[in-house]
Amino acid sequence: MTDGKEISSEGHYSIKTSGLTTTLTIPESKREDTGEYMLTSNWVTTPEVLVKEVLAEPHITMKLDGTLIVRAGDSVSIEATVKGKPQPEVKWTKDDSTEELKKGPRLQVETGPDFSKLLLTNSKRSDSGKYIISASNSSGSCSTMLILLNIIKFDVLLELDQFSLSQLLLVLL
Repeated sequence: MTDGKEISSEGHYSIKTSGLTTTLTIPESKREDTGEYMLTSNWVTTPEVLVKEVLAEPHITMKLDGTLIVRAGDSVSIEATVKGKPQPEVKWTKDDSTEELKKGPRLQVETGPDFSKLLLTNSKRSDSGKYIISASNSSGSCSTMLILLNIIKFDVLLELDQFSLSQLLLVLL
């Protein structure tokens, strides 16, 4: 029983009895599972057990980090795994600005459970810069400078074909 309502093994709860031991398992607990649980039987009533959601500070893992060189006009997709409990709120910024990037015809941000993705289409030189993702929830916050984006014109890229990638990075930095 939780908060005065009877529960059974039919939902997302698992109730197993072995001898004198009864176990309640909530394999994929959700915030709404927080509450007080009590076991009642013909022989004994247990004291109430308080179940709380386990909280976790946000953590960001980049799928790609470092410097990304893109030809002007190409699309850029930057993805991150964002974990935390409760699910963190995500904010993308650029360079030293604290203002969240504004979505528009060329810039889309998609955020869901455990991920966030920034998609930039028809890239321009003015899109070059340092992109930062921040995540926060009631347990804390974190941010990661995920990528330094360099947009170069096509003709510059052709001239640089003779360089190795390491030489190219040195030229651009």
